[in-house]
Amino acid sequence: MTNPNTMTDPDIEITPDDRPLFQAQRVARTRWPFVLVAVLAMLAGGGYYLWSMRGKEAPPPAPEAATAPAPMGRMYVRQS
Repeated sequence: MTNPNTMTDPDIEITPDDRPLFQAQRVARTRWPFVLVAVLAMLAGGGYYLWSMRGKEAPPPAPEAATAPAPMGRMYVRQS
């Protein structure tokens, strides 16, 4: 038994006036700029790491020191 005070479900009709006036065109977004920036950042980081790990150039070898003659004098020998 239905209640006489309730309203029945109306039939929904979509008319052209119910549609939105402007539908934005979806812009095709590419990921290439983001991928390119990420790859360049990784290459720069790797290059900096390798550059910082490089060995420093060794200084030129020092000239050989001239050996001075042994001092003249008595040599003490410890006797046991």
